[in-house]
Amino acid sequence: IESDAIAKVVAVEKSMGEALDKQFELIDVDLRVLGNYNLTRDALVRLNAGFEILGKEGENPSRYLQNAYLTNSQYPVGQRHLADKADDDSYYTKFQSKYHDMFRRFMVEYNYYDVFLLNMQCDVIYSVYKETDFAMNFTGPALNGSGLQLAFDSALANGLSFTDFSPCAPSAGDSAAFGAISVKDKYGDNIGVLAVQLKPETF
Repeated sequence: IESDAIAKVVAVEKSMGEALDKQFELIDVDLRVLGNYNLTRDALVRLNAGFEILGKEGENPSRYLQNAYLTNSQYPVGQRHLADKADDDSYYTKFQSKYHDMFRRFMVEYNYYDVFLLNMQCDVIYSVYKETDFAMNFTGPALNGSGLQLAFDSALANGLSFTDFSPCAPSAGDSAAFGAISVKDKYGDNIGVLAVQLKPETF
């Protein structure tokens, strides 16, 4: 009887391991497809330009975008992804409205918690879900050492990365893991990172 019980546990563990491997394979494919998509490259370039233009115009890009997309959003926390754009005429918002629906549909269809674009200066220049990590920089205390930063650093070093689940402060401390892939220009140089936030229930 004891040997039968042990055999059943081993079988269950093997099945769970195979299911987990399969799920990571699917996420891997999602990242590679979206990360190499021309519109993802275009979005990263355009939104990063919008981020930089705000700075050149004398604004603090992080404060400006958080006010526009979080503080002054017509939608409450948990529904900010429904807004296609903010109520302003910035270059950033012009292209947020162009690319947002594509990333939002990807997030919903493939059951991700969030999708991010990050520039080479460690800024979170885009997020579908628009939590408090949006428009923040990894060098600040809020995100330094976070799962998103670890995924970003590893993706730039290795091309593609996954992190373990850990508490995520911007998501009310809920457990989150991240997958990320470096985004390259036509010359093969890194121009930023595409990242997805994973839900525990996915596994």
